[in-house]
Amino acid sequence: MYKFEKKIKAAEENGIRFSEGQKTYIRCARINGIDLLDHLYDRYSRDYLSHPHDEKSSEYLAVISVILSVSEYFDENLCELVDQMIEQNKVYPVRK
Repeated sequence: MYKFEKKIKAAEENGIRFSEGQKTYIRCARINGIDLLDHLYDRYSRDYLSHPHDEKSSEYLAVISVILSVSEYFDENLCELVDQMIEQNKVYPVRK
């Protein structure tokens, strides 16, 4: 579970509701960022594990390292977005 998902879960457990628009925005950000990065990570990890000692192994490791760095950066940005939404929802609560 990513950090931003933990923040959402904790906020909901504390009674903070997210609007459908906010949920859609987060879902789109996840699909366009983290899901793509997860797919690339899985692909390059599989390729590396299938051929750990061939001429491309250092290339696979470099790509995997970049994917992990970008994924962490994206997660941090989503955390900031969720924090802003939580603060907004404290001031202007989402109605049922």
